[in-house]
Amino acid sequence: MKTLKVVICLSFLLLSLVGCSGQQTNPKEQGANQMNQFYKEMQEKATEILKENKNADILAHGDSIYMNAKHIEQMDNSNIKTGEKLFDIHLTYKKGEPFEQGMATKLPVGTEVYLPAEKQERPILIAVVNGKEEVYFEIFNPINNDSK
Repeated sequence: MKTLKVVICLSFLLLSLVGCSGQQTNPKEQGANQMNQFYKEMQEKATEILKENKNADILAHGDSIYMNAKHIEQMDNSNIKTGEKLFDIHLTYKKGEPFEQGMATKLPVGTEVYLPAEKQERPILIAVVNGKEEVYFEIFNPINNDSK
């Protein structure tokens, strides 16, 4: 009987050790994997948008995709003012290339992109082209996938 108790205790101890020795993922590695997944989702969505409309006026910032607001009729963007500069467009999309951060389909390389001066109802960016402000609404964000 004593031997049975020892065997049961050792078995329980062994199972506990095996159960606790699962491979732990480094938090930095886990974060990098998640960021790569978000980036991949953004690229897939951009490809999907461009398949549906080869003339889509979109840009990528971070893992989000923004579309020129002039294509979204119900929006009044006349009161939106330019705030802090965020980045410059550094790539123009060419068919067959993966869509990347800082890339746009219609905006020329060097176009300055800004945040709005005031918080808006939905995420937007403002591109300044030849002194004229063009508003871009976020249409995709892999973290908040209910973007329209």
